[in-house]
Amino acid sequence: MFTLMFRVLTFRLTPEEFDELGFRHFLLGTVTAWAVGFGRWWNRPEDAMPLLRSGIVSVIIVLALGLLLHVVTSVLKPQHRGLLKTTAYVSLTSLPAAVYALPLESWMELEQARSGNFAMLTVVAVWRVALYVCFLMRIARFKLYTTIVTTVFPLAVVVFLLAVNGLTFHVLQLNTGRADTPISTAESRYEVILYMGILSIYVAPVAFVLWLLLWAWSRKRTINKESEPLS
Repeated sequence: MFTLMFRVLTFRLTPEEFDELGFRHFLLGTVTAWAVGFGRWWNRPEDAMPLLRSGIVSVIIVLALGLLLHVVTSVLKPQHRGLLKTTAYVSLTSLPAAVYALPLESWMELEQARSGNFAMLTVVAVWRVALYVCFLMRIARFKLYTTIVTTVFPLAVVVFLLAVNGLTFHVLQLNTGRADTPISTAESRYEVILYMGILSIYVAPVAFVLWLLLWAWSRKRTINKESEPLS
């Protein structure tokens, strides 16, 4: 099981190995997500609600992402799919977030710790998006344009939902600083999040329409293939 997790994290999982993913891999990934979520707050428990400190939220996020990505991709008829397998794959990408448990606030000044946490947050986010792209191209065998749409669509939706609910700054503050220190929207990293939120308001609807078109095209191909006479 640990070998498959390592192969997932190093972009080496094959379609055949993806088909081997099952409940035990999902359980391993879920336990990893819980441990990472629990460890994130060990050095500053006062900054999070009890539910966050318990690590359960990380597990819920994994389940939600697994369901979202399964729905977004499965209707486009990927070569390899399955809710349990997709959720197991998502859960096995949880380990890199363990770097959030590093107590940077105890080793350096608060502003330096914030910058360090933001850098780690960026690296982990880019790593996970790259793993998702790898899944779409190697496992689902999507073409480039389908990969682009099915990558942008769920990401834009998540950022859009955070933005319209005013949660983007709050999420960033929880992950890069302390709850009792105010944030400044003049800082470059917060400007990046602000612009991402604004951009998602325009990108999410466009990505949704493109995804619907891909869905319709996929259904049409399936119907045409089923209607072809047997030779």
